[in-house]
Amino acid sequence: MNLNYKMIVYGIKTEEGVEYVAKFPALKGVAGGGKTQEEAVKVLLEHAKEYMDDLKEDGYPIPEEDLFEEQKKYSGTFSVRVSPETHKYLAESASDEGLSLNAYINNLFSKDMGEKNAIDVLANFFAKYQKQVIKEQSMYLNQTFKIERQNIMAHQYWKEGKRRHA
Repeated sequence: MNLNYKMIVYGIKTEEGVEYVAKFPALKGVAGGGKTQEEAVKVLLEHAKEYMDDLKEDGYPIPEEDLFEEQKKYSGTFSVRVSPETHKYLAESASDEGLSLNAYINNLFSKDMGEKNAIDVLANFFAKYQKQVIKEQSMYLNQTFKIERQNIMAHQYWKEGKRRHA
């Protein structure tokens, strides 16, 4: 049986050292594992054959082969919805860098992509964003506290003045 599906093989760290996982993304839930890449692929092929036999036996459709599909073309454009606070922070950060918002966000995604994946870049960005938000909230709370303290002092002064005149 030919299995003309794109295959992914990757290593994972375990308590026993590095082990390997092999899978066909088109065959959801079918994977193989082993101490070597070859062993992981061998187990994957066994599991995939069993899976295909079960599908045929139960009358389910066989997933379309994808090994020879053309690579999907990307336009380079996508839309992301963010909170107004995040939008403000990004726009101000872009302005601070002398960049358009689009160029700034593109730089965030591109930054260190050879060494990091997009999740790491975004996690670092949002960690910095969270620190900025906390700093701004702290400044706001301090200002609010000062105003509230002034209001309390003014009220106490007013009450003392009232008592003196009574």
